[in-house]
Amino acid sequence: MCRDNAGNVSTASSLSFVYDSTPPVLGSLSSYPIDDGVSLTWKLSSDVAGITVRRAAGRSAPKTVYAGKRSSTFVDKHLRNGVTYTYTVVATDKAGNTATVKTTTRPSALLLGPRRQARVHGPVALRWRPIAHTGYYNVQLWRGAAKVLSVWPSLTSYHVGAVWTYSGRTYRLSPGRYTWFVWPGRGSKTKHAFGPLLGSSSFVVTG
Repeated sequence: MCRDNAGNVSTASSLSFVYDSTPPVLGSLSSYPIDDGVSLTWKLSSDVAGITVRRAAGRSAPKTVYAGKRSSTFVDKHLRNGVTYTYTVVATDKAGNTATVKTTTRPSALLLGPRRQARVHGPVALRWRPIAHTGYYNVQLWRGAAKVLSVWPSLTSYHVGAVWTYSGRTYRLSPGRYTWFVWPGRGSKTKHAFGPLLGSSSFVVTG
């Protein structure tokens, strides 16, 4: 209550607010190297309102590569294979509280063989680098615009024979250009959940 020199009285209404000083929860940051890029995943609490991702190459100053709405994944492309990158992920809640996690990774060509545009004769061994926390992979083989094979090996290689069966049809490794793709599996095979594409390559089967 306030009183002025003339005796007028006014009563101010009380204001109350809730002060939130609890930072959000951000953790389980994982980085997966891909060809010329990096895939990041993390877990966060429901109160997170925004995410910032900063990248530093070697000893260079960090650069913001993402600043936006709530997200639990980020794929950074157009990087250099063999260079070590440090990522800092910052989660911010509506009250401005933050949580920060870091990780370091190095992009690399994940598909090992056959080399890109290799000319082969006869059966082909497809090979790729292992990815952490991956129990199986999805490997697809295409000839032109047609998918001719899709398998889910648990190892990091697959042997394509001269003849195979896919989706009820019989195929032969006949002369031509083939393209293959590899995705890392997530969880059980029955969920059909896959991470970002590891990469793609092509080879030519000669007559």
